Amino acid sequence: MLVRKISKILVANRSEIAIRVFRAANELGLKT
Repeated sequence: MLVRKISKILVANRSEIAIRVFRAANELGLKT
């Protein structure tokens, strides 16, 4: 059961990181 929770957290973290990176890239693109 702990493995499932950890896997869910990892997936959530990956999605959050992807969104943050995407937003950062957009901000850099708009600034340039």
